[in-house]
Amino acid sequence: LDQLDDNDLFVNQFKTNNEMKQQQVIIIVKDSPDKIRIRQGMLDAIAALTTELKELDLKILKLIITFLIAYGLADSCETVRSKARTVIRQVVTSFGSSDDAISFLLPTLEHVLHNGMISSSENDNNTVVFESSCTVSTSSAALNRRKEGAVVALGSVALHLKKGEENNSKIDSTVDMLLATLLQANNDEAGGNEESVQSSVADCLVKLMKKGNTPQRLEKPILEDLMRYCLHGEFYGQRRGSAHGIAAAMKGSGIASLKKYNVVAQLQEAASDVTGSTHSKEGSIFAMELLSVRLGLLFEPYVIVLLPSLLQCFSDNSDRVRAAAAHTADVIMSKLSAHGVKLVLPAILGAFVDPAWRTKEASIQMLGSMSHLAPKQLAGALPRVVPKLTEAFSDTHPRVKASAEHALGEITKVVRNPEISSISSTLLLALTDPSEGTLPALEALIQTEFLHAMDAPSLALIVPVLHRGLRDRIATTKRYAALIAGNICSMIHD
Repeated sequence: LDQLDDNDLFVNQFKTNNEMKQQQVIIIVKDSPDKIRIRQGMLDAIAALTTELKELDLKILKLIITFLIAYGLADSCETVRSKARTVIRQVVTSFGSSDDAISFLLPTLEHVLHNGMISSSENDNNTVVFESSCTVSTSSAALNRRKEGAVVALGSVALHLKKGEENNSKIDSTVDMLLATLLQANNDEAGGNEESVQSSVADCLVKLMKKGNTPQRLEKPILEDLMRYCLHGEFYGQRRGSAHGIAAAMKGSGIASLKKYNVVAQLQEAASDVTGSTHSKEGSIFAMELLSVRLGLLFEPYVIVLLPSLLQCFSDNSDRVRAAAAHTADVIMSKLSAHGVKLVLPAILGAFVDPAWRTKEASIQMLGSMSHLAPKQLAGALPRVVPKLTEAFSDTHPRVKASAEHALGEITKVVRNPEISSISSTLLLALTDPSEGTLPALEALIQTEFLHAMDAPSLALIVPVLHRGLRDRIATTKRYAALIAGNICSMIHD
């Protein structure tokens, strides 16, 4: 990189929809998917340095950091910006531990935080001035984007600071800046910073939770402020960002912090409070979702505690609370292990007796989302799930019936037995309309030549149809069901 003769070749790929004056003529440079891919490829090449090299010359480090701040972090495409934030974090983490590197990075990033621009002075030894500096965007949007990215990079620099009172204060101020970025908000519905910025900031916070004075500050003021903004923040961006912060704080400080600081109990209380505000319920649901994403399997024991409150939110009067609950339920179900499925299944099945139709619909949707589980978890759950879904077809509310039909449809798509998969639509009709669909389904089973063993998901679809056929008044239906039941035992896998 230090041997490039023409910097224009390097930086011109990052020209976007800015107006550039060339020979007193205004030229509009349009962005395109091809240009975006080129910029992403250049960032991937820089990221490869962190895996291929053990050391990086300070001059090269200055060039890369300056380039990423000037162009990558300010790019008009969010995908490119997100990748640039990841790359600058990787570069700083890999090559920013030396005293010379820190003495360059700290003042440079602080200057960007205050001005939104890297220093363009040729007398400044801490920066590299590009020959084509006229292409560096100075719009207010670009300045704000650089500030956001600089906060993320500064969090990575703080990881290299050695123990000491002076460095502890720098770590504390860095953590405060990261938290302020999470809680930044505006009046837009999307609110505050983009989700990818908040996620990047949260990644930095995880690693700083045990650095400097942060462990002593965790309960007060860090967690106290995050919980207040999460449950009572006025803007969407504040609630979403603080939920990211709570998840990062719990990940970085250890799973025991959930109980130590009463986090789960506060979220449960906020979500189940009938008289609570929409903001409070939505914020608590955001925190549940992001805790599940960041903690993974470690969060499973707490899912069973929070699940009744989450299901209750499906009956809320607010569309936003219901939408957040639906998304969170899908996220939680997709993260469950086989043991986790066993833990949550009784609570989900118990919601079928709830008088609120929206809660019933939610429990059915969660059962349907089990189709995204791994085959092992799915096989263990379906024998209990399918009969409950078939019961839902007798419900008086049409939305409950429609949800049950959709859930069964999702489950039939993941059956691994090829023969059962080929007649899944016929079996689905028998489950949704037993009076009309049972005999055709039994006839289809008799006419099918099975070459593969039966697994649990396949049996979960067949057994309810056979049970209905054996209880039917028509002799032909009973005979078909008995014949299939006798033959199917030889095809069972285990």
